Amino acid sequence: MTDINEVIAKYCPPDDPNGIMNWDIFDEYNVVTGATGTGKTRIAIDEIIPKLQGVPLWILDPKKRFSDCGIIVNDIEKLNKDFQQVLQPKDNSEAMFRKFCAKLNNQFNIHAIIDEIHLWLSKQNKIKEHYDLVMSKRNDGVTTTSISTDTKAIPNYILKNVTHVFSLRYNLRDDVDWLFDYIGEKAEFLLTPDKREPIDTGFKFDDGRPITFKDLPILAPYSYVYRDLRKLDASIMRGFAFE
Repeated sequence: MTDINEVIAKYCPPDDPNGIMNWDIFDEYNVVTGATGTGKTRIAIDEIIPKLQGVPLWILDPKKRFSDCGIIVNDIEKLNKDFQQVLQPKDNSEAMFRKFCAKLNNQFNIHAIIDEIHLWLSKQNKIKEHYDLVMSKRNDGVTTTSISTDTKAIPNYILKNVTHVFSLRYNLRDDVDWLFDYIGEKAEFLLTPDKREPIDTGFKFDDGRPITFKDLPILAPYSYVYRDLRKLDASIMRGFAFE
């Protein structure tokens, strides 16, 4: 008899070395994505911000979710690289976003977390100040973490340069399909079992039927799939709903 926990252990092994984030802060970009309410902010607070202790950090926080993560300012002109600051702007206009990116383009050795990037960006809408930030400032030690609910809002120029991808659960297959290029087949686990493709796990039920991804449980709350794109495989972090 196949114990389902044996199958789970194949895809979510304890102490998976691929799940360790080795991050060169001033040279590597991050993307955090997932459906609304799945815990994207929590991932940033738990997994990314602790690695930034003592590092200049600006957080663009249009929804006021990062209030405990730095000194709150409401005016871009008050951003100061000597501090870790949270910009909660008075408006979320494109003009504000352009101004924020332009200010970052004048900095050196700083990390920026940009929440809700889909408010300003899409595959079709390329904002020059942000494009220049991603494409030109890495050599100056300026890097970003981009957080988005809408996978289609993440421009290709970000995806081509990203090193670390964190993805939480999604409800629609369209949101997951593109992730195969970045995190591989474990992207299937971001969907509920009924929406997964029946990928064979290599295990069988007692009656000889193959055990597929559809037979494995849903991910636990706040679980996510992490991939360092320099490594051969992604990691399921925090596990399945039951094991």
